[in-house]
Amino acid sequence: MATITLNKTKSSTIQQWLDSENSIITSIMEESVSNRQTLLLSNAMLAFSVMVCSAFLHWAAALICLIWFVLSLIMCRKGGLR
Repeated sequence: MATITLNKTKSSTIQQWLDSENSIITSIMEESVSNRQTLLLSNAMLAFSVMVCSAFLHWAAALICLIWFVLSLIMCRKGGLR
């Protein structure tokens, strides 16, 4: 029973951190942005960077990275980013 309470506490702490406001990105975008949305943005930026670099390697790698980039943008939209 103690492990269930411990797991709830850990997930609650992580959930609180994800829901808290990220001050750096909030000041750049001039609107409230949570840590969860910041992670989604970071994923999209990483996917874009890898996609651009992979275009010089092989067309199949670029296609896979393009799919990753599109999915990361969809996740950003679902995460509340415009």
